[in-house]
Amino acid sequence: MAERMRPAYSTIASCTASRVIIFLVSSISFVGCGTSTLYVQSLDVRAPLHQPPLFTTPDSTTFEARVVTHYSQTGGPWRLPGRISNHTNVNARGIYEIDSVLNVGGYTYIERAGVNSHRYRGSNFTWSLPRSSLSLHLDMPISNNASLVLGLSHSMIESTRFLVGTIGCAYSFRWRMFAARFDVSLQVRSNYLAGDFVYTYQPNESSTREVEIFRKEGHDMNFDGAFAVTINTNVPSWPANIFLQLAQADQTIIDYTFDTPFTARGRGSSFSVHHSPRIYFATPGVSLDFQKYGTLVIGFRLASGNIMEDLASKTFTVPFVQYSVPIGTR
Repeated sequence: MAERMRPAYSTIASCTASRVIIFLVSSISFVGCGTSTLYVQSLDVRAPLHQPPLFTTPDSTTFEARVVTHYSQTGGPWRLPGRISNHTNVNARGIYEIDSVLNVGGYTYIERAGVNSHRYRGSNFTWSLPRSSLSLHLDMPISNNASLVLGLSHSMIESTRFLVGTIGCAYSFRWRMFAARFDVSLQVRSNYLAGDFVYTYQPNESSTREVEIFRKEGHDMNFDGAFAVTINTNVPSWPANIFLQLAQADQTIIDYTFDTPFTARGRGSSFSVHHSPRIYFATPGVSLDFQKYGTLVIGFRLASGNIMEDLASKTFTVPFVQYSVPIGTR
């Protein structure tokens, strides 16, 4: 019987208990004498884009606490397909081919030598983004130049709700008609992962591999850092001031640990998959100061990063609008 799977990944051999490092810094613990292999056949990940907080520095010499409401929309695409590196080979039709064998306890699966000899060239990874996001940030001064930032954002991806927390600190200063602000922040976020996996074991001196197929779904908690520099003009007589933020942020796509159901010959296993690329942002825009009534900021983020092999789009835009309201002075 032939089974169609979507392949990935690499092998390592051992005759003792060990840890195996494979794609996405995946690791397996196993006991046995032979070659043990983990394949991540397909991955569907739902995760909001890590957007660093954005604050412009006003002309006032007294640092005011402020509440900032931020609304953004993903300019598209909302689903980013790609391919995971180090795919397993497939047969001539692009199918990962295995056979079923009837044993006393039921059917087991094996892969025969030489059947899968072609490189897999399809797409087996998808990152789904929210179409819009709403966040609320509090910028609290601790001196005339430093502040503490707290935030919470909400978004929906295919009926799945995502809440993201942010904590950070900032330092700002003014020079003539310009101002600059440096932000360091940490984001706490839960991603949703659904994946198809294959675990194989090939005993020494055997030409076939035992195969176990399983699927896993669930959430994983991630902690990602970001650094941003925001430069803006602050001339009160101008009808609008301009700003530019340059930022980099870690974006954990996958960080998930679970047990495999593979129990043949007593070889139960657990492993983790991890992938956290760095995304770079250039964010231009304009701000309109309404004095004691607050500040309106309009702009767009241009995001780019080497997220995954053969990703359909590695650059995308996120237009946004935000409004900050002063709530007191230090």
